[in-house]
Amino acid sequence: MIHPENEIHLEEILDIEKMVFTQPWSRKQFKSELTLITNAENWVFLGNQQVVGYIFGWKVMDEFHLNNIAIHTDFQRKHIGRSLIEHICIRLQSQGVQRVFLEVSWK
Repeated sequence: MIHPENEIHLEEILDIEKMVFTQPWSRKQFKSELTLITNAENWVFLGNQQVVGYIFGWKVMDEFHLNNIAIHTDFQRKHIGRSLIEHICIRLQSQGVQRVFLEVSWK
């Protein structure tokens, strides 16, 4: 089930972030996304009342910048990532967003 992300999900998100990425976002980065970014689209996928995946991004005029998406390793290959992206795309289409960009980090 997909829900808006909020601060009660932060610990579970941080656990997944550390599990999935070699250079994970910090607590401060996630808190900033929650409190400072007014044009953010941040969603979690809940399974049995626990966060098993999330997607974070920003709307900028008619564009969407997908900044972070991750799925708990125990739940990968179950189409949860696809569900999150489809959810975002449906929401953004109704808001006139024309393009989606995937933000990637470079080592």
